[in-house]
Amino acid sequence: MSCELLKWYTAIEEGNMQALKSLYPNLEDFPNLPSSDGLCGEMPLDYAIYHGPLTFVEALLREGADPNYDDGGGFPSLFAALSAHQPDRLERLRLLLEAGADPAQRGANDFTLLHYAAAMDDDEAIRILRQAGCSLEERTRIDNYETPLELAERNGRTKAIAALRVSD
Repeated sequence: MSCELLKWYTAIEEGNMQALKSLYPNLEDFPNLPSSDGLCGEMPLDYAIYHGPLTFVEALLREGADPNYDDGGGFPSLFAALSAHQPDRLERLRLLLEAGADPAQRGANDFTLLHYAAAMDDDEAIRILRQAGCSLEERTRIDNYETPLELAERNGRTKAIAALRVSD
């Protein structure tokens, strides 16, 4: 790992905007540029969702970070928030939705956000996503072509089943 890339990771993990900006020779498109040395190709917001403090995710969004960035790997921002091993991951999810992240994002295996939350048996995430307008009727366009409820039922995800069955 290059010294510059290590500095990039560290700046985000520590929530240090000044240190992060110092790694970019041209700030015109900051923070919607990948890592400054081009080695990892990761967007600052993407890495911050997984590894930075929530306050830094907020700061990047205030700086103009696009919550609908192309991650190129099947885990756009809202999926990243759901899969982050952070105690405040649901706050990250809410924050990204409030900042304009598209609740119709699709991820790996063509999952919608509700499919992903159902697979995780995450009833609170399901409630947040339903409030954001995520559709219960969307089907995956590959594999089993199932709705989030069908996926939850097939996998015995009891909390997800209950949250998906609650009428609006």
